[in-house]
Amino acid sequence: TQIDFTELLSCSDYNTPVFIAFPCSTCTTQTLTNKKYKVGNDITIGSSQVLELEGCHLAIEPEVKITVANGGTLKIRNDGANNSHLFPCSDMWNGIIVEPGGILEISGSTNTEIGTLIQGAINAIEVNGGELKLMYATFDHTQLSVYLRNNPSANCYIYGCKFKCSGARIGKAPFEEHIPFEHVRLENVTNFQFPIGTSTGSTGNKNYYSDAFSAIGIYKSSAIIQRNYFDDIYNHNSFYHSSSYGQAIHVVGSSSSTPLVVEIGGTGTNEPNYFTNTNIGVRGSNATSISQLGIAGNEFENT
Repeated sequence: TQIDFTELLSCSDYNTPVFIAFPCSTCTTQTLTNKKYKVGNDITIGSSQVLELEGCHLAIEPEVKITVANGGTLKIRNDGANNSHLFPCSDMWNGIIVEPGGILEISGSTNTEIGTLIQGAINAIEVNGGELKLMYATFDHTQLSVYLRNNPSANCYIYGCKFKCSGARIGKAPFEEHIPFEHVRLENVTNFQFPIGTSTGSTGNKNYYSDAFSAIGIYKSSAIIQRNYFDDIYNHNSFYHSSSYGQAIHVVGSSSSTPLVVEIGGTGTNEPNYFTNTNIGVRGSNATSISQLGIAGNEFENT
């Protein structure tokens, strides 16, 4: 059982000796291990600097963002015993922005089935032409969890993560009582097939999605989507009748001449995806530039 105490507290409640001020705003290379911080200002990791957070808890004030600039690196992971946890101390924070040439690596321990926990961000991760290695993390109460665009590094991946909205509603302003519209969004990723899930490795490498209008949006991009589990992706609100609400995967082409290749599932071991209680499993639209859309081996239940 996970009890989310953060919904009950305000930023002033973290003005205690337990949560100390974050040690930098323009951060130089350093490793912070098993600490609790209150973050009241934007953080920037500049060129050639590496900031590592190991088992740290960050209570983040509204609209604060973390920026990984060109040549900078941010690593968020487990310290061997404790996973890291980033969460808002009041209204939602702005998330982590990875600029072109920046690197973000997130991992965690799978023993807790949570890994690194990121909560209450408007855009939890936004990667614009940078690099994202994302494994063993849970996103909860975020308006958009992962947004990748403009040909990020070919080293990117999303493995073993959970995307959800506990109670099916965001609890913080400015999106209080909203439902996440989309968990993962790729846009203009044409330089390689972005992997969301993998057929290799342990069972911990599965991705899980629930409680959203849409789980994965593939816009003018190439991707390979394997070993993902979708549950309760449907139109939660009768006031919204758009047919685009309630789709686990939405593949959108464009008038571009760049050929796009999207593979969903497969017939090999651990390649299929599983869809339960989704209004639409896979939807394709504006297919002009989609040269290959493969859907194979997947299981659909109550869709």
